[in-house]
Amino acid sequence: KVPESTVRYWLKHYFQYGETPAESIKRRRSKSRRSKSATNSTSFSTQETKTLENIIKENPQLYLDEIQARLQQQCKKTWKPDTIWKQLQRTGYRLKVIVLRAKQQDKQEQEDYLHGLKAHLRKPEMALFIDET
Repeated sequence: KVPESTVRYWLKHYFQYGETPAESIKRRRSKSRRSKSATNSTSFSTQETKTLENIIKENPQLYLDEIQARLQQQCKKTWKPDTIWKQLQRTGYRLKVIVLRAKQQDKQEQEDYLHGLKAHLRKPEMALFIDET
């Protein structure tokens, strides 16, 4: 049996990064082996902040690791996901705003998801919804 606190941690991690903690650890390990020379930046220039904001405006549904990869690709620098999150908060972004934009942009994706869910869900009592609050 898995403790409830562990399940909550796994869910929180999944919603924040889009993968399980085990997948994150595995990816980090393989990344560190590949790029020993990559250094983590701790601050953003004005131009890098604009690049970050543009990435969020164009793709608000991205997870932090996906934003990190795009920033690395466009700015040729690496930031830790928590540094990216702090920068987003400093510039006025909140998770609620980002999620709202993602919902508005992905209406068709939501409809496809609900259609697929109905095909797999025979009884409503089979669904499990977890509220993190």
